[in-house]
Formats: sequence, C-alpha cells, structure tokens
Amino acid sequence: SVYVKFPLKNEKNKFLVIWTTTPWTLPGNTAIMVHPEIDYAEIEVENGEIWIMAEQLHKKILEEIQVKYKIKRKFRGKELEGKNYINPLCKNLNIKTKNAYKIILSARYVNLEEGTGMVHCAPGHGKEDFDAAKPYGMDILCPVGINGEMSNEAGKYAGKKAREVDKEIIKDLKNDNFLIHEKSYAHDYPLCWRCDTPLLMISIPQWF
Repeated sequence: SVYVKFPLKNEKNKFLVIWTTTPWTLPGNTAIMVHPEIDYAEIEVENGEIWIMAEQLHKKILEEIQVKYKIKRKFRGKELEGKNYINPLCKNLNIKTKNAYKIILSARYVNLEEGTGMVHCAPGHGKEDFDAAKPYGMDILCPVGINGEMSNEAGKYAGKKAREVDKEIIKDLKNDNFLIHEKSYAHDYPLCWRCDTPLLMISIPQWF
C-alpha cells in the first residue's frame, strides 16, 4: 500500500494525499473522491509543501511517517468539488482525456475508517468507482487488456502484467517525489473460485 501526492493544478506546492493498495490502477485514475461533509485540513509539512487530507486522520498518518507539520486551515469536503489536479504518473502515460482529473463528491464511498479521506477513483477498475464517476461524466479509462497486461495507453508500462507492475510504478513515484510512504498491508483480494488466481477489475463493453 502507498500514500501518494497528487499536485493540485494551478495551486503551487499543494497536494491531495491518497492511499491505495492497488498502484497498478493509478494509470486509470480520472478522479479523486471526497466526502462533502467531512472536515479536511491543509497541512504544512516540514519541507514547505501543503498536504490535504481528512482532518480526523491526519495525526495518525503523519505520526506514522514521522513528519513534522502544522495545520494551516480546516474546511468541508464540498469546498473541493470540481478542482483539477495532475496524475503524478502522467509523464509516463499515453492517455488522452476529455473530462478527467477532477475532485468529485461521494458520501457513499468515502469514509474515515482507513486511508486519508481522499479516495483515488479509477472508474475502469471497479464498480464503486464507476458508479461515483458516472454522474459527473468522467472519462472511463481502462489501460489494462483482457489478457491482464497494461495496454498502450499505459505508456512505459505497456505490455507488463497489471499487478506485477506495482513495483515499477512505486519506484517511479518515489523518483519523482510523489511517494509519501510505502508499507505492507494485509487485506482481502478477489481470487478465482476455481484456480485461486488473483482477479483484475476492468471495464469492457458487454452484451447480455
């Protein structure tokens, strides 16, 4: 699992902080979900950057990664709706978008149980993400093929197996100073009921 910084567009030195256990889905990111009624905080860390995350979760996260900080201001999540950001992997990708990289609201899929209160949304890699992004007309990117390999849209990651590419993606995030923290995290993961192969969520046209 990784904590990743997403730069806010046109706001120097401000970053949205997300947490994910599936780095291979980051090339398919098109939105970040926030809860409209949760309190968020702009937090200035020791290197002068401003990190944005849920106010209730910041202490646990920043103490874990041992960063000195001070809270600049607090506000409700709905204030962030519609703001644009930059995918930290964008220089490595080959993706053209029409409506992507915006903050959207979701009271249903954002909570304070784990993570940062800001949820990385890849509509091509999960039903919940798809449902949250659809009302906003967000792009549905799915840079993973039916063979489980990253597609040409994934740029430098093309042709590599989805879950195996995690290590390379994490390395690139670290080299470009977008990786905040990395740690092992045990969690449920869907497996094939016949052969126990880990499954991938991808959106494809279907006919019933």
